[in-house]
Order: sequence, then structure tokens, then C-alpha cells
Amino acid sequence: MIKLFRTFNPINILWLAVIMIVLRVGYVYSIPDRVDFPFAELFNRLNLPASYQYNIPPMANFLLTSVLVFGQALLLNYLVNHYNLLGRSTFLPALMYIVASGLFTPFLLIGSPLVCNFLVLWMLFKLFSFYKGDDA
Repeated sequence: MIKLFRTFNPINILWLAVIMIVLRVGYVYSIPDRVDFPFAELFNRLNLPASYQYNIPPMANFLLTSVLVFGQALLLNYLVNHYNLLGRSTFLPALMYIVASGLFTPFLLIGSPLVCNFLVLWMLFKLFSFYKGDDA
């Protein structure tokens, strides 16, 4: 399977989606009935109505998280290929990101680490663009 992702073929994007679904299907059966809204901190929770705390249904939360992780994987893959970090274009960074995110529970539901990864990817883009510039 890794040999398939070593080539830069657009069909691999579909394979990434299949692998992500397979890795996360086990969590669908054990998903909790109510998922806490992580962005309403303690002070805000005291001011917000109790129904706002559980605003997003668990399955919608899970599907939205899957879309975010898939987008982050493609963004990381673009970063690695654009700045030629591996020597040639592959889909291995996206595959490794999806596999690693399937192992960690903070990446299975919406939370702060998932949103902060967009900031980390943005900072990596800026860092590599500074290095690739003329006056590094």
C-alpha cells in the first residue's frame, strides 16, 4: 500500500479517503451520546444556556472532524511537495498524517488541537517561504 502512495497520482486522494473511513469506522460504534462543545470554556459555559454546550450532534461532529483532518492532510502534503522536502512528489505525508490522526483521540472529535493544526501548518508555510526566499 505504501508503494501506491509513493507515486504522485490524483487517484491516491480517493484512497486516502477510504483509509480514513476504515481507520475511523470503529469509533463510530463507540461514539458517545453527547459530545461536549470544547470551545465554550468554563467562564463562557456559566453564561451560556446548557443546550448550547451540546449544540453539535455527535455524528455531525465526527463527520466535520473527518473533513478537517482530510483537508489538513492534503495541506500538509502540498507543503511537503511544494517545498520539495522529500526530493520528489508523493502522497506519503498525507497518508502518515491520516494514520497518525486516527490513532489519537483528540483528532476524532472537534477540539483545540485539531483547530490549532491549521495554525501550525500556516506557520510552517511561512517558515519555509522565508527559507526559500532570496534573502534567507
